[in-house]
Amino acid sequence: DLGLAYASRALEVSVTAFQAHYENLISYEFYPPGLPRPYNFGAAEVQGLETALRAHPWPWLSASGSWTWLHSRNLMDDVRYRLKALPYRPTHRGVFRVEGGPAWLRAHVQLEAQSAQFIDRTETGTLEPRALVHAGLTAQLGPQAHAFRLSLEARNLGDARVHDFNGYPLPGRSFHLTVGGAWEAEATTPHAVEAKE
Repeated sequence: DLGLAYASRALEVSVTAFQAHYENLISYEFYPPGLPRPYNFGAAEVQGLETALRAHPWPWLSASGSWTWLHSRNLMDDVRYRLKALPYRPTHRGVFRVEGGPAWLRAHVQLEAQSAQFIDRTETGTLEPRALVHAGLTAQLGPQAHAFRLSLEARNLGDARVHDFNGYPLPGRSFHLTVGGAWEAEATTPHAVEAKE
């Protein structure tokens, strides 16, 4: 791995390049009409680029994103598979999120996307590219140390029908309600009181 990063009060950026060589790599493959099964790849190579960005220009607004480019190669001697892509490894994958609002009421929108990917070493079967959109709202009552939080999130707003493996669909449109709280008791030991003073 080799990476560069920059950070300031309002902006963080990082770029990392990586390369890896594998021996006896276990990876799933899918050949219809059966189920996905693990197979052994004698030798394989993966290289890529990862980028991440986080911006916080104002206290009430923040944005973050990441993108990964991945190139994989099967190094097996069999000419039918040599230099073909490894299954279930999309070339492009990204996440982008925007969050805003006062401290007591935050809203967010998030996009998750990835390119098409092969499902077998022959590069004959593919999973289609996909994009999922999520949105949510979080309310916080009370100070940070004694907060009560109520969150409502809608996932996969477009009700996209997608799979991680063929025959194993991800959930469609769904709604999640989360209730949480935090309580930090004040220290009462003499040492803690002295440190606080």
